[in-house]
Amino acid sequence: MDDAAALHWSAPDSSVPQPSNRFVAVPEATGPPRLLLPLTLRLRRRTPTAILDAGFSAVRFRFVRAVAVSLVILGPLVVVPTVFSASEQFRALDAAQQQGSTGQVFGGGLGTDFSSIGVWGWLATIGSYLATGLVGVAMAGFLGGWVVGRDPSFGDILRLVGRASPAVVVAALVTLPLKGLGFLVCLIGALVPMVWFMLISPVIALERAGPFAAIKRSFRLINRRFMPALGQVVLCGLIVTVLGTVASAIVAALSATDSATWLVWLAGSLTMVLRVLTACLHGAWATLLYFDIRTRSEGIDLEMRIQALEMNP
Repeated sequence: MDDAAALHWSAPDSSVPQPSNRFVAVPEATGPPRLLLPLTLRLRRRTPTAILDAGFSAVRFRFVRAVAVSLVILGPLVVVPTVFSASEQFRALDAAQQQGSTGQVFGGGLGTDFSSIGVWGWLATIGSYLATGLVGVAMAGFLGGWVVGRDPSFGDILRLVGRASPAVVVAALVTLPLKGLGFLVCLIGALVPMVWFMLISPVIALERAGPFAAIKRSFRLINRRFMPALGQVVLCGLIVTVLGTVASAIVAALSATDSATWLVWLAGSLTMVLRVLTACLHGAWATLLYFDIRTRSEGIDLEMRIQALEMNP
């Protein structure tokens, strides 16, 4: 520093911000908090086994909320007719006890005897079929919100289910004859229409499609990945069969007891728990398959990331 500069030098003014080469923490922009989504649920390509694993993660992620929504849906469609059906079983039990043939009433565990299912039993069966599609809409709503950083509330999902209910019911009734025809031909033949139409609920929930447009859309998406989708359906069926077998074994192990009344309620409770869990899992698996197919063929992962950035800048 020369003498002239030294004469005019003074200490820096502390009130004026001085430059610094340190990184300064900048507060994030105000807005809704980001959702910490598990890695297993983020958009990416998945194998059928990875989809199954992610389905369990989806149900666990918001377990109470998912079960609560499922119970609201299953209540009027399944629980109510099942209770009336159970009352008919009580009457059949009384008649069987008088004839000394109690074992014939409960020998089938949780299996379905279509010759003696009764009107309420048929209503419960049809209601369970429709409820599966509606719970699928609910799980699609959850997953569709999570992948863009939103956490849909209980009310948000119920409103979504309410708006989608007419389309789901119409689509379910339209595809029912095809599925029934597959069962009449052979059990393996029933898998084909089941695979073709398994994406109806996610399409209705996430694309706001009508029933017939959702049927066509599901058919076209599945045909892009038919064999992996078929493998997933088989794996899902095996898991549900194992769960049903375990529940039936519990009831069968207790069928020799003298308390037949509580046995009926135990069988009904196990059936309801199984239906709630399987409905949630089916909905999650279908939605994850929907995302997988669209990620592979349409690049929906990039679309969702852009939407997430717009919602959470």
